[in-house]
Amino acid sequence: MKFSDSGISRTVNLREGDVTANLDLDAGKGIVGLEVVGVQEFNLAGLIAISGLSEYVSQDIIDRAKYVRSDTPPVVEPVSADIPEPTNT
Repeated sequence: MKFSDSGISRTVNLREGDVTANLDLDAGKGIVGLEVVGVQEFNLAGLIAISGLSEYVSQDIIDRAKYVRSDTPPVVEPVSADIPEPTNT
């Protein structure tokens, strides 16, 4: 999912295993995109939940989301979130 047209500064791994989820961030820690691999069926709220980001993504963002064909340049509004640094335990 693409949330911003900003350049990707770094990618944070949120989850690995049967489902892999990565979050792309810009230099200011704004969310650029979310990649989720390994799901068979999904909706936007489900992808956000399985990635562990529910507390960082408001219902308003989910409500404003829309499907855009991948060959169509999207017009997106920037989305920012204070995502905690992952801990390697």
